[in-house]
Amino acid sequence: MAANPALLAVGPVFFGVILNWGLLGALLVQIYIYVLWYHQTDRSILRYIVYTLLCIECLQTGLVTHTGWEIFAFHWGDPTVLQNIPWSSAATPVVCGVVAVIVQLYFCWRIWLLGTNQIVARVVGAVCALLAITQCIAALTYGAKYISLKLDVTFFQTIESKVIAIIWLVCTVVCDVLITASLVYIFSVAKSHSLAPTGSLLNRLIIQTVQTGMITAIFSILDLAFFLAYPGTLLDVPFVYILSKLYPNVLLANLNNRNRIGMRDTIISEGMSISGNINSLRSRLPSASSTSPKMGPFPSNGGIEMTISTRSTSDRDVGVPFEAQHQRN
Repeated sequence: MAANPALLAVGPVFFGVILNWGLLGALLVQIYIYVLWYHQTDRSILRYIVYTLLCIECLQTGLVTHTGWEIFAFHWGDPTVLQNIPWSSAATPVVCGVVAVIVQLYFCWRIWLLGTNQIVARVVGAVCALLAITQCIAALTYGAKYISLKLDVTFFQTIESKVIAIIWLVCTVVCDVLITASLVYIFSVAKSHSLAPTGSLLNRLIIQTVQTGMITAIFSILDLAFFLAYPGTLLDVPFVYILSKLYPNVLLANLNNRNRIGMRDTIISEGMSISGNINSLRSRLPSASSTSPKMGPFPSNGGIEMTISTRSTSDRDVGVPFEAQHQRN
């Protein structure tokens, strides 16, 4: 039985609005955790990024809600609403492109810093930045063209709209995949030149990178697939609504996991340094104070250098701290 055209038009918007609100709730929880743990310690630029994304996402949810209100409440029972999509719907690709480029450029910057001694990593980071800017321009163009045609829904049937949308989504997918692959490569190289405790930390970083980095890529692929497979419908709309919220959630998940990922290991996550705190050792030493010579730094092809130093001061029974510190070159 053929699907009801009206259902294919309004159904995806309905689910998109609900999912958008749900992901906004998840984002607010992430923001709350970030404020508790990192507001006082993170760099100003990182705080500005986080709070800017929050403001944009609140605005985007308001626009999405307006679209839902116009379709499901204000024009309830009016079939012409399907031919006159609310003006707020034009902001959806624009906001999604802007949010995506902010998060993608952050990870490109992280790749650039971590790949200090890796020319390939830095080249890939630059390519990712170019792809991020390209997808943002395509998203802005898509929204601007739609507005210039006075929100005429026939725009979605034109070759021009399909070309712009394909450029937007393909660049998004390729950028997300390259960012994930680059970070995994950098951490893997660093792991091959590290001690066991640091290797365990890097393993967790690799797993987290794959888990969070591929989420946006998968939904971008689904968005592109539904856009091409079901032309003339709005089946791709929920994925656009979701993507706009996934990017800041992925960024906050990476930032908030800095204290959790290694339990007693801490990654200072703007991607600039890694430090590890290994368990303290206790021993009975005579009353004396001694300092061992500094060991390292040990060279690493992963753009991360390791320095190990020990210092012990004892009087009868005292704990002897043993610290391992990994510093970026």
